[in-house]
Amino acid sequence: MLVHGNALLFGCRGWYLDRTSEETEIDFVVKLYPEARYERAVRSYRALIELHRSGFRAPRRLRVPRPYGCSPLWSFTLQERAAGTPWADRLLAGERERRRASRQAALWLLSLQRSPALDWPPDPGDEVVRTRRYADELAMLYPQQASVLQTAADEIVRRLEQSRPVIAAHGDYHPKNVLIVGDVVTAIDFDAAACRDAAFDPGYAIGQALIMPFFWHGTEAMSLGADAASAFWKTYQDGGGKAEEPRLTTYIARTVLQALHYACWIKRRRLREGLAPWPRLIVEWLDGGCPQIHGAPSHRTVRRPGALHQPVAGRRDRAFPEDA
Repeated sequence: MLVHGNALLFGCRGWYLDRTSEETEIDFVVKLYPEARYERAVRSYRALIELHRSGFRAPRRLRVPRPYGCSPLWSFTLQERAAGTPWADRLLAGERERRRASRQAALWLLSLQRSPALDWPPDPGDEVVRTRRYADELAMLYPQQASVLQTAADEIVRRLEQSRPVIAAHGDYHPKNVLIVGDVVTAIDFDAAACRDAAFDPGYAIGQALIMPFFWHGTEAMSLGADAASAFWKTYQDGGGKAEEPRLTTYIARTVLQALHYACWIKRRRLREGLAPWPRLIVEWLDGGCPQIHGAPSHRTVRRPGALHQPVAGRRDRAFPEDA
């Protein structure tokens, strides 16, 4: 048994009766959701069905687990046990392996964004409220960072409130939800699948790739996350990805804020280096873009020539902290 977020995972082995009435032995996973979150079981199952039918299955290299069943009443799904090791495990590997895994993850996402219209639910529309909560609760834990956290949240919210066209999005596309074995890439965990801004998934993947090595080994490992993020973004761009600036940076910043909140507020982790440079980096990204995805050093940022401070909604044209 494995606890995964708010769900329980059970690995099982059994028999599957196909359309020809022939029994096939399979490895599968039972994912049991809390009663209050039964809709996630339905959402995940429907997303898997659509993607599996649209070609995300063997013999293709880009896949999702095969869905076997779902019970809204009992709040569980049955699906194939996906093979491979997480992209997250490659973040600390050698340069070649790390970059290859990051490129493979980008190719899977490109394939999703090129898929024909999928009948997925709309964006829940709670990003603004959640972003405010992330900043407020982090500020309670780190009052010395309250000002910069609030400034970052205000700017992220201002940008999120600007509507954009939406496409099918995984919704939780991070390095632990991408499994790789050889040339085969399988994305898992579609509980948050919905129609979202085109920049949501790539921004989420990059933000998580940037910060995960920091959680494991502190600031000394930040360059590994930047290397993975750069390889991911280059492959995504070269493949004609639909995400554009400044929306991409907005979602990278929002994701890093969310990850810090999850680690410090939800999991109550005592980070050896506190929030380290992340709040400052978030504000600098929002002001001038995220240079880490272009191969710049991860310990500092480089402002684009001519970058302007944008006024924050609800404030009197407040400058970002580094220029205050």
